[in-house]
Amino acid sequence: TCGGRGHCNANGDCILDKIHAAIQRSQYSSEFLAEYNATISGTYALFVVYGQCSFEAELPNPCSGAMPAKGSPYTVTIVPTSFSAENSEVIGNGLTISTSGILSTFLIRSRDTFGNLRSIGGESLRILLT
Repeated sequence: TCGGRGHCNANGDCILDKIHAAIQRSQYSSEFLAEYNATISGTYALFVVYGQCSFEAELPNPCSGAMPAKGSPYTVTIVPTSFSAENSEVIGNGLTISTSGILSTFLIRSRDTFGNLRSIGGESLRILLT
């Protein structure tokens, strides 16, 4: 169930469920501040509308009866956050068996603090065999 943050598709990938934004009136009477916190990386449609939306069903346009703001829906790309060793995976035969004189290998699948696969590397990982 993707840790309660979404649902899994047929490939087992997490898909973000619809989330609500907190909206506050700013110090200027004609402006509002909207905030949201997405934890599953991917590309999503961000609907900015005036009126009612349905968040119960899987609809291509959950706000069909509402008036969209200019340019809505917007395309938002949520990228993974910082590396998490705790959420990363280590897999391969080189973890459990090796033959002297033959190169052994295993894979470290880098994930972020929410379990999303990282799209870039750069972490300094160390391997110690004792």
